[in-house]
Amino acid sequence: MLGFGHKPNAIQAAFTRSRLECLPGETKIRDEDVRYFLGRLSALPGLFTPDVPEGRTRARRFPRFRVDSASPPALAGRLCAALMRAGALRACPPGTAG
Repeated sequence: MLGFGHKPNAIQAAFTRSRLECLPGETKIRDEDVRYFLGRLSALPGLFTPDVPEGRTRARRFPRFRVDSASPPALAGRLCAALMRAGALRACPPGTAG
């Protein structure tokens, strides 16, 4: 296990080096997936998604979203319920009626 002031042993270093060969391809796939996901979500009214500027090489892997305060409370409730079903949220904030 790595920690502060520790160096990897030979097996850890070999594994890390072997994974570095896959990094560019996996990063490209991850970025495409996040851009697709954000593109689909940006079509939902009342939900603000983060922008991914052109020319950036990385999209956020775990993007943060905002719900428009002027949107109906039902939107926040449906979003919260969907996140709970997906296992991404344990409980809905007060007032969202999830």
